[in-house]
Amino acid sequence: MAADADKAVWELRESGFDIARASYHETVMAVGNGRIGTRASLDEGHRGALSGTYLAGVYDAHDSPVVDLVNLPDWLCTEVWIDGRRLDVDTLEVLDHERVLDLRTGLLTRSTTFTHPTAGAVRLVTARLASMADRDVCALRVEVTALDQDAEITVVTGLDAERRNLDRLPLYLGAPVLPPERRWEKWARSQHLRTLAREAGERGGL
Repeated sequence: MAADADKAVWELRESGFDIARASYHETVMAVGNGRIGTRASLDEGHRGALSGTYLAGVYDAHDSPVVDLVNLPDWLCTEVWIDGRRLDVDTLEVLDHERVLDLRTGLLTRSTTFTHPTAGAVRLVTARLASMADRDVCALRVEVTALDQDAEITVVTGLDAERRNLDRLPLYLGAPVLPPERRWEKWARSQHLRTLAREAGERGGL
């Protein structure tokens, strides 16, 4: 009992999916290792999700009163298809949902059961982390199980490099009003990333 109580102290838990609370959980359940950090958006995404991965020390170079960390390519880009229909919280009923961030290990685990129109109950289980052993490494594990009957399951993963910070001007008291053509295109404008890419290319890293 004491061990269970001690374990619970180190766990941050989300039970049930509430779209109104999604942004909150994306923030407080983020994984990171001091070099790279990733918001805890659902692996398959959903409407209104604010996914983001950020590298320590990499900022935009826009002439704004406040500079932001640059939103890097999304390494969690995941699609799960069951009998030709995509699995997501926007279009399917969620029977149960739970996520746990273990603050001792840095592991974020998630289990969601959906009701699918042809396959019945389908469970999606994922785990992700940002490695402390190698701080350039992040990892994602995806498991999909059709609980009621056989189904055709397709999992598509990859990198989404078409990332940007919020495509709107921030509102800062007393800040200059910039014209629309100078809206933040932070990925394209990041002199830091351009420098890193050039240096990596010179070293043969790209």
